[in-house]
Amino acid sequence: MQIILANGTDRYGAHISRYISEYLYFELNHDIYIYKKFKYYNNLFIKPFTLLCKTTNTKAPKSNFPDNKYGYVGSNLILVKKIKQDIPSYFKQSNLYKIYMDILPKNNLKKNICVHLRLDDCANYIPKKENLIKKGESVINHINSNFSTIMDMTVLENTTPWIQQHNCDLNLLYKFIDKIKDKYNINNVDVVMSPKPSNFKFPDNFKKFNLIRNLDVDKSILFMINSDILILSASTISYTAGLLHKGSQIYYPYWNHYFSYGLNSKLDKSNWKMYSI
Repeated sequence: MQIILANGTDRYGAHISRYISEYLYFELNHDIYIYKKFKYYNNLFIKPFTLLCKTTNTKAPKSNFPDNKYGYVGSNLILVKKIKQDIPSYFKQSNLYKIYMDILPKNNLKKNICVHLRLDDCANYIPKKENLIKKGESVINHINSNFSTIMDMTVLENTTPWIQQHNCDLNLLYKFIDKIKDKYNINNVDVVMSPKPSNFKFPDNFKKFNLIRNLDVDKSILFMINSDILILSASTISYTAGLLHKGSQIYYPYWNHYFSYGLNSKLDKSNWKMYSI
């Protein structure tokens, strides 16, 4: 059976993570294709798929899981159910991961704490904590019940059932970073983020950190990959960096998308650590 990796209307990071999940799900029993006119076809983190997949002029579908009722979260859970473990630890054992390691630049690891902020179009969006918890618990309970529960699809914020990518309270994040600095005895803190919006206001305490806003998206991911301690944001770009991280520890925020990868569930075999602020 032929599968064309699905293309949606979302952005680069969501496509990378969707491609990874779909490729891992279909790789053993299908011929996998990538659409030649895919808008991110020439980007660095899509290159493994151009090497491993056949190309086609047939337009890609929006989804390869027609029975999926749960959108992006559901497509990840379909893979988690199949592999019976979290996606990050399974990915690390895959041929796809080896191809990524072969094609990515060989940079030296930094002795630092690297923090990603989800700015750009989400810079001023911070969801309510009770909504984060409600949606997160829905995903975790679904996995822990052997995928038997019906997940909550009510729209609590914005226009979609799931809590979307977002920023966080930077003063609370600063306190968490301070704890991590003490834990690992590392004072060098690099904060990677989009240059947009250019007028974004940071708390004064963030002036202690190295704020990096001049990298394109591929270079931002590479910077995070080569950090020692990586603190992820509620972002699929962050998740991509986490999957390929070469350092010693990853921290990820409480968010329904991370739980859809099998993290913080009974199937979690990773060493990723969750933080909640």
